[in-house]
Amino acid sequence: LAFVLVPANFLPFGNGEIVTPRLENGSSEAITLQLPFKFFGRTHNQTFVNNNGHLTFTEPLSDYIPPSEFWKRHHCSSLDST
Repeated sequence: LAFVLVPANFLPFGNGEIVTPRLENGSSEAITLQLPFKFFGRTHNQTFVNNNGHLTFTEPLSDYIPPSEFWKRHHCSSLDST
């Protein structure tokens, strides 16, 4: 048996924070990365957080993409935009 104390405001946010639109298939604005990120041989300086639960690096992707066989076998979820 274990107990964890979590502050009431677990992830505080306010002015200047980036939020995704309250849409089923929305995306954040470009988020500049503090350090360049190399992924599959390409270096990225920004990312987009998409409400369908994935990150993209070149542009927002708000379209729904049906899960592949990999995701059918693993956990995948969308962000709650309510």
